[in-house]
Amino acid sequence: MSDHTIKCADCEKELVGEHQEHGAPCPSCGSLRKAHYVKVKGKVSVKGKVSAEVQSLKTTYEKNTSLLIIVILITIVSPIIGFIIASWIGLVIGITLSIVSFIISPHAISKVKSIYTKKVM
Repeated sequence: MSDHTIKCADCEKELVGEHQEHGAPCPSCGSLRKAHYVKVKGKVSVKGKVSAEVQSLKTTYEKNTSLLIIVILITIVSPIIGFIIASWIGLVIGITLSIVSFIISPHAISKVKSIYTKKVM
């Protein structure tokens, strides 16, 4: 087998003899398009360094102790106040304390995400 092969570009039949010449049609399909295949041998060497970065994610929860205590106290105290003051005033005080607790509770415990990057060589 030679290092240079010519095939029909449409039907991929190997062309031999006068069918390899420019302008000669493929004996199989009649196409004038030709594909040239050349076999090349050699060596390739690569030198260099490889490096990568690894990222890790750490999730922690931070507590704001004073706000957490206030939320817990409001949760315990508001039903007692509603029980002691059994009128519209007790209802308004209970709803007000619930709203205050609702507003400050997300700040009592916070989710913290930390991303660490490390280079690997």
